[in-house]
Amino acid sequence: MAAGGCGRPELSGFLEPYTGFHEISKINPNLEYVQPGVNWGAYRKVRIAKVLAYVQPTAGYRPVYPDDLKMLIGQFEYELVEAFGRVFEVTREPGPDVLDVRAAVTRLRPTSLAGNTAVWIVPGSMAVTAGYQAITNSSLALGEAGIELELTDSLTGVRRYGFVALHLGSSLELEQLARWGIAEKALKGWAELLEERLRFLRAHPGSP
Repeated sequence: MAAGGCGRPELSGFLEPYTGFHEISKINPNLEYVQPGVNWGAYRKVRIAKVLAYVQPTAGYRPVYPDDLKMLIGQFEYELVEAFGRVFEVTREPGPDVLDVRAAVTRLRPTSLAGNTAVWIVPGSMAVTAGYQAITNSSLALGEAGIELELTDSLTGVRRYGFVALHLGSSLELEQLARWGIAEKALKGWAELLEERLRFLRAHPGSP
């Protein structure tokens, strides 16, 4: 994603087991799994589950309004339906030509213009990245977001594709000026990236 940075994702457990996942590239530490030998052309529809959020309150950080979380999750669900709907028909029924899409938001941090009062949502058992502000050498607490997502055969439950990602906000991103701007940009960007990836897999059978 332009301007922002990819950090090495911490695994939440949502997609366990993570067998077969690998870094996308040397400069992109996000993780991907593609099942070998999938006939992607055989799938014409997707069934998209409600997105989950891994949240665990941590002492010392101010609470985040539930409405904020509801807004972000709802927006991500909308972006997934829009992106996948441009490649597949969206359905509510399983079938031999249907892929199930399961996703979870596993990390969320808003931008705070007062760095020492940053509000965090800490997912699962993952700890706050204590050194991040020192690394950026900035008093601005920048936004972050992380997701885990998989596509499975709707009848067998066999995983066909998996994706784990973390986006660290950059001071170069104009979205930093909005409280959830960086997180919103990341979630939308991932939906679009997955659309492009699936188009590629369908157009190039047998490609990793």
